[in-house]
Amino acid sequence: MRKENSVFRTKFISEPGCYIKNQDYFAFVELEDYACYCIADGIDEDLNRESAKLAVTSVITAFHENPGCSKRLAKHYMQEAHNELHRESKEARLEVSMVILLTDYKKALWISAGNTRLFGIRHGNIKWKTKDTSLSQGMADKGDIPLDQIESHEERHNLYCYLGQSGRFQPVTYKKRKLEDGDIFVLYTRGVWESVGDAELLDAIEGASDPESVCTGLEEVILSSQQDIVENYTIVSIFIDKIYRNPRAGKQKKYMKIAMAVFGIVFVLLLTWGVVRYNQNKSNLETMNKSLANAVDYMEEDSYETAIEEFKKAYTASEKVKLRKSSKKYKKIELVDLYYKMSLNLEEARTAFQEGEYKKSYNKYGAVVEKIEALKKQEEKITFGADIEMLEKYAYEMQQAETAMEEKNYKVAAKGYGEAASLADSIDATTEKNTAEEKAKNANGSLAVKNGDESKAEGEAKMKEGEYQKALNSFQTARNFYTSAKDDYGNQEAADRITELDIRIEDANNKVEKQTAEELENEAEKYEQAAADALANGDYDTAQENYDMAKKLYKQTGNTDMMAQMDTKASETESGPASEASEKALAALLSAAEYLARADYGHALANFDDARKYYEEAGMTSESNRVNNIITQMSGMISG
Repeated sequence: MRKENSVFRTKFISEPGCYIKNQDYFAFVELEDYACYCIADGIDEDLNRESAKLAVTSVITAFHENPGCSKRLAKHYMQEAHNELHRESKEARLEVSMVILLTDYKKALWISAGNTRLFGIRHGNIKWKTKDTSLSQGMADKGDIPLDQIESHEERHNLYCYLGQSGRFQPVTYKKRKLEDGDIFVLYTRGVWESVGDAELLDAIEGASDPESVCTGLEEVILSSQQDIVENYTIVSIFIDKIYRNPRAGKQKKYMKIAMAVFGIVFVLLLTWGVVRYNQNKSNLETMNKSLANAVDYMEEDSYETAIEEFKKAYTASEKVKLRKSSKKYKKIELVDLYYKMSLNLEEARTAFQEGEYKKSYNKYGAVVEKIEALKKQEEKITFGADIEMLEKYAYEMQQAETAMEEKNYKVAAKGYGEAASLADSIDATTEKNTAEEKAKNANGSLAVKNGDESKAEGEAKMKEGEYQKALNSFQTARNFYTSAKDDYGNQEAADRITELDIRIEDANNKVEKQTAEELENEAEKYEQAAADALANGDYDTAQENYDMAKKLYKQTGNTDMMAQMDTKASETESGPASEASEKALAALLSAAEYLARADYGHALANFDDARKYYEEAGMTSESNRVNNIITQMSGMISG
């Protein structure tokens, strides 16, 4: 009935531009009492699934099943399309930008998500237009950039709401508008508005007698813009020549006026100060409760910035509520105040973290944890507390690591950053994890450079003492450290050191090669004496090392007798007190294993400690360190 007594004319153009496939899609249906127009732009990279067509088809199907023109139904249609994209996102996520226009031939409303746009034109002027759900639009709304720069701004395609997204989906709905004869609606995708501004749109409409002229006029603007790449573009033009008018509207208006007059009198009589106050309190309470619930939901989703904004809204509403402190509802206001203070601490903690002030961040996260504990005592069900506690520990590890870096204790710093990265990974805090891993990489690089510098210094000392073989060994060790710093950790400082060190290695090699047999024998005797001195001091590892060095030098001179003597002395060193101590260590380890098998952890720890001491006595540092690591791990397990 309504369609027959109204005139709506619709035309559209949809082209792929420079691409093989067109990712845009448009469809509409005009039923007896309602009409639906739906335009979509596929913004994913799956060229096989036609996500825009899938989403539009879902909207049209939902409209057929339950036609209407209301905000509730508009949200329902778009939600159905959003759900369908999720169901079909098997190999890759399907994503779509969309606008839906609904009308009952007298009024119209629309809903949007993404940066597909709708314009309503009346009397040659743009009366209504949608807003993009993009970062650029948000910046323009805040006044950070001019409105006319959105079309060219670098963040214009950075969307925070679109069909197929993960998390909370909240499209933008617009209130219902009364239509007039001569109104025009134009809908188009990003391939159009990046080339067509408001002025070009009005020029195309001026003097146009039919919707097809508008579409072709806008297409000419796109094709004449001389872009290197023409994106997919879809243009829809809807001319409303005549809206539906109810033939009984005159009588209804008369009855409505009488009813309104009576209602007005009654309303004035009932409008007392108490009613106004009650309604205001009710509205503020509802706003407070809704914002608080939203804030808690956002906290559970780790959307901390949005949660903080919602806590602020809840607190602002709570300040306007007038209640007796003895009332039950007043307790909710106290809870809002506590949540709000917690959100302020959280905001400070995150700001401090972003600015690299980890000590302050740690303290503020600690304050958040305290507020959470206070909320739990008020019987609030807090599910996000564990993540906040993890962030508190993360900030602590980062602060400790930063202090170690300042003190050039790179080993401790690298360990701290690694611990922080593991904590962030456990709660999927990607930004925090990446920051910690990058800092750990830098710390490890600095540690490798430091170790290289120390080995190089040892080599220089040995060169001055004429111990060229030892110098060569130290230089080669230093080079290994520098190479690791450069290749494994990206430390560019190490590259220059390698170049310089290669010269010293070549020099040491030349010194070794040029030594005469007599010089080699003299140097070998020095090592032999050094070994004897170390042996006298109970330093068996150093003695062993010097005997080996002496043997290498005797080998270069061909002195097989002295080589044999060095082997004998080295063997005697191995079978000395160090060997006896290592046997005791092995016996202690076997005893520890037996106690572990019986779950007697106390005696097991005691035997591990005995083994560590025996290895230290034997000068077997690496074995002592390994046993010490076992003791540390077991102690942590027992205390945990």
